Amino acid sequence: MEEFIDYYTVLGINEKTSITDVEKAFRKKVMEIRPDINLDNETREKFELIKQAREVLTDTFKRSSYNLRCNDYYFSKMFNRLDFKFNNTTYDIEKIIRDTE
Repeated sequence: MEEFIDYYTVLGINEKTSITDVEKAFRKKVMEIRPDINLDNETREKFELIKQAREVLTDTFKRSSYNLRCNDYYFSKMFNRLDFKFNNTTYDIEKIIRDTE
């Protein structure tokens, strides 16, 4: 399974950020890592990730599709935990399943 990358976190923005502000965040991140000066592989990888984030988040169609994947990822992550709280009580799902078998 492909690893999920949160492009909003990569650029330090949130899902309500405008396309103009995505561009500003992209430029700010590029200036932080300075790929024109730092020619090492780590900087190159960071720059590629920042470029991917910009490409997806500045294209309306790609961004909509990405947001759906984001929602799916965080929803499944939230409900795949082995314990959860309901009315301030923690429940161990594995224990509940074992007890019902």
